[in-house]
Parts: sequence; C-alpha cells; structure tokens
Amino acid sequence: MTFVVLLPRVEARGSGDAEALSKVLADKDPRFSLVYQSQQWQQKPEMQCLRTTNIVLSRTTWSATVSYEYYELDEQEELKIHGTVFASTLHETNSSISDNTIEFYSGEQQVGPPLATLEVIYNDNHCILTKSDMFGFQVWVRTSYLATQMEVPYTCTLLYEICSGKPKHFVYTNPKCQNYLSGK
Repeated sequence: MTFVVLLPRVEARGSGDAEALSKVLADKDPRFSLVYQSQQWQQKPEMQCLRTTNIVLSRTTWSATVSYEYYELDEQEELKIHGTVFASTLHETNSSISDNTIEFYSGEQQVGPPLATLEVIYNDNHCILTKSDMFGFQVWVRTSYLATQMEVPYTCTLLYEICSGKPKHFVYTNPKCQNYLSGK
C-alpha cells in the first residue's frame, strides 16, 4: 500500500523551524491525493481515490501520524477503507539540505522494517513527486487544489515525465473520485 505525508521543507532543525512547520500544517489543509504513479498496482482491487485525511505532526520526534482512506470500487459495490500509518523523515542523500526521505511504519516509529520508503524528488505547496522501489514515481496533489483546479500542477507533471520516462497509471480516473473531491 502507498502512504505519504507531505512535510514542508525546513533548512535546519531548531525550535523556530518546528514552530514554522506547525503553523504551515495548521494553516493549510493537510489532505493530499495520489493522482498517478509509474507502476501499476500489484494488488486487486486497486486502491482508487487514495488520499490522506489527516496529518498529526510531533514536534519532538519530527514524525507524523497519517490517516488515509481509499475506495475499492466496482460496478456493484463501493467499499471505503480507512487506516493510519506512522511516518518519519530522514536525510538520506547529500542532494538536499533538508530531509528528503520518508519512511512509513504500521506501528510505532522504527519498529520492524518500514512498510515503504519514499524519496522526495520535488515538493511545493500544491504537489509532491516521490520515488520508491516499491511504487516507482508518484505524484500527490493537495486535495483542495484538485477540487478547485481539477488538474495536476504543470511543474509536477513536467518533472514526473522528465524523471520517470514512463506512462502514468492514474488513481483518480474513476468518475466517483471526482464526486469525492467535491464532497458528493
């Protein structure tokens, strides 16, 4: 399964940075939706309309609890699935001055191997591009942006195409996903 938490970039880890980060999360809607990825889902049914529903940040551990939901949709049934994962950021490579990797755990931080590890290639206020061995490249967009603009920001699309060189496998192609964005 795919789970992501989008934390704004911070240059250094001081008490002022923790305060700034908490203000950003408090001021903005922390919901993001997976729009497309470079690898097809390996499991059936696919996780349609996958999105985060809440992110609770811990200032002391620089980690977050991420709530998510998705739908298993077919012509007769619609099943809404909810869950929670624990996310922790890491500084994995020297290509970035801030944390650039997110690890996800089903339980407490760093208990057992992570469910998934995603490298953050790009992020801004509207979207994030990640890469992982498990899922390939993924583009997540702020749900409120999708609801109002009904498109993926151009920068994320361009960077996805440059970095991945692979076709997009859409998660939000089902018409029911559009209804969920508008609150129907």
